[in-house]
Amino acid sequence: MLQLLESLIAGSTLLLSFLIFTNPKGVNKQANFWLGIFMFSLALVNLDTLLITHKIYHTFPHLIGISDLLFFLVPPSIYFAALYFVAPQRKYRWTDLFHFFFFITYCLLNLPALVMQDGPSKLKMLLTEEPMQADDYIASGIILVYTLTYCILSLLKINRHQKNVAQIHSSSEGIDLSWFKYFLICVLILAGVWATYVLVQSDLLNYVVTTTYFVLVFFLAYYALHQREVYNFNANEKEAIQQLTEGKQELPKKPQLEPAQLQGLKQQLDALMQSEKPFLDNELNLLKLAARMQITIHTLSYVINEGYGENFAQYVNRYRVEEAKKLLDDPRVAHLSILGIAFDAGFNSKTVFNTTFKKVTGLSPSEYKSRSSVL
Repeated sequence: MLQLLESLIAGSTLLLSFLIFTNPKGVNKQANFWLGIFMFSLALVNLDTLLITHKIYHTFPHLIGISDLLFFLVPPSIYFAALYFVAPQRKYRWTDLFHFFFFITYCLLNLPALVMQDGPSKLKMLLTEEPMQADDYIASGIILVYTLTYCILSLLKINRHQKNVAQIHSSSEGIDLSWFKYFLICVLILAGVWATYVLVQSDLLNYVVTTTYFVLVFFLAYYALHQREVYNFNANEKEAIQQLTEGKQELPKKPQLEPAQLQGLKQQLDALMQSEKPFLDNELNLLKLAARMQITIHTLSYVINEGYGENFAQYVNRYRVEEAKKLLDDPRVAHLSILGIAFDAGFNSKTVFNTTFKKVTGLSPSEYKSRSSVL
């Protein structure tokens, strides 16, 4: 059973890495390039067990040990995937090489021996069953810490992105990268179970690691192939958004407008929202609204953040909730379902509608409608 799972994992991971590399939807290209490297590296690492089991190494002994190199490629590749999901306009820098320090060092120290050492000696070492030595535990510890560090750094990037995306989009479902966040958490759990297995060498833990990995591959396959473009804008718009989000992270807040200017733009914005109701567009974003206001996205973001103490999503969804309340109170649209009312009010998801409505009113849409009917 274990060999069957290992075969399925190796094959499905290779296939998934190919699908991510080819990126049939053409979205988040830089991020998917690194995600593909991550999956391809894992695939080759998992092939190592099968090559031993099926005695492939007997025919090609010079391949023995090369998969060890890829252990040090996995952590930085997942980090760069996260990095380019949240900052697609980021340029490569020579300092990025520092993230591959262990991989490069391992290559320089071991690749000559891997290439030049004779095959029979390698095969003899592989077939010699010896308990793990101190250096094996040290190497495993380095890999574990390396993996945990980069997964945590990636999670921090995603958490920051989730805050930033609410400054730009009125509905962040599908682009807030929650799926990638859950994937990273699963990788952390898998790394912990694997470390326990290395120490305990339990057959049960081996099954747990293998089964968890198997489930993880299919989880990633589903979401990776259904992902949306995170920043579906042109290059100039992406650059402006990146400057906006990076500015929020790195620069202290400075008053960009005089109080009278801020108040005037607030009045203009409120008048636009009430008369033209742009919030009914379920794909409304900061760029669209700024264009209608004929101001920059930096100015509009400042007006909403400083003038109302809200982010873009909170501001827009507050209007949508008020629109939904009017529809729920209107007997002429009593035939509409909750989902229909959500769409008519500008929401594009029943889940987001329910969550936002309850956060603003303290009641679910159904509870509000029932209470309104009684009154």
